[in-house]
Amino acid sequence: MNLQRFTQTIDGPLGLSRYARYWLAGPLTLLVSILMMATSSLWLPRGEAGVDNLVYAMVLFPVIWAVIFMYVVLESDLKRATGVLFGLFFANALVVGLSISGAFS
Repeated sequence: MNLQRFTQTIDGPLGLSRYARYWLAGPLTLLVSILMMATSSLWLPRGEAGVDNLVYAMVLFPVIWAVIFMYVVLESDLKRATGVLFGLFFANALVVGLSISGAFS
């Protein structure tokens, strides 16, 4: 087995995809999962005490982070992973922005 050829197909010709995947799976995944936690309090049911949507969002945060992290790490097409991550970011940022502006009240 030619190990050099195998690592070139994973990392690209200059190893740039390794650094891109690091930034996608690290800080950007954390940022997107925090943003998804912020928006999940809007679509989760409030409950009788009015805090269930906040508690569920905090409890689901590690699950959201793990799913996004594993997707970015295991996705073979780095451009698709980038598109999905930025799509999630902008969709959730739009919901947070609309919520701050008072569109959901």
